[in-house]
This record gives sequence, structure tokens and C-alpha cells, in this order.
Amino acid sequence: MKDLRLWLGLVVLFVSGVCVGAFGTWIVAEKRIMESVTHDQPPFHQAIMRRLTRELSLDDTQRQRIEKIVIQTQEELRVLRESTRPERRRIMERSLEAMKVELSPEQQKRLEEIHRKMEERRGRKGRGGHRGE
Repeated sequence: MKDLRLWLGLVVLFVSGVCVGAFGTWIVAEKRIMESVTHDQPPFHQAIMRRLTRELSLDDTQRQRIEKIVIQTQEELRVLRESTRPERRRIMERSLEAMKVELSPEQQKRLEEIHRKMEERRGRKGRGGHRGE
């Protein structure tokens, strides 16, 4: 009987570990997918410059000039994102409405909740100095 309880305890422990690992992986994957879709990743020209400096062995003059180019490029991309924001919002709204047609009323409510949370998160990041949508 003791052996059975020991094995049962080990199985429960193993299954618990698998569940925790799967749930953690799911959370991380969902966060990364949402960031890639919503572009909530903050710009890090410093990280770009560290990599370019290291991999290209840039001297100080090159680093300063290339950093200006990187900063200018990021600004141009920010302006482009801002100019396309209304169209992106229309596309997302159309997409949500098309999805709702395929969903049950319960699923529609859940989709609306997911969208609301995404919008809240996007708004917080936009106010926090990161680029927002």
C-alpha cells in the first residue's frame, strides 16, 4: 500500500509540473503573440547600437553617425505607424465583427473582453513612454 501511495504521489507531482509548465508556456506565448500583433514592443535603439557596435566593431565616429541614422529611422517608422493607425483600427474592428458572426453569444462576450483588455494594456503602455497603438 505504501508503494502505491508513493507512486500515486509521484504521478500527481509529475502531472502538476506538466500542467504548471504548459500554463506558463501558454502565458508567455500569448504575450509574445499579442506584442507582435499590436507592436507593443518598446523601441530600444541602445540595444540595436550595442549589437551593431559589437558585431561590426564600430569605432566612436561610426557609432555616433550610425546611432543618428538608427534614431532617425525609428522616428520615421513611428510617424508612419501613427499615420496608419486609423486604417489599422478599422481593419481590426472589421476583423472582430467578422469573428463574432462565427461565435456563440458567450464566445462573443469573451472576445469583447479579450479585446477590451488588449486595448487597456495598449493604452497603459502608450502613456508609459512606450509606443502604443
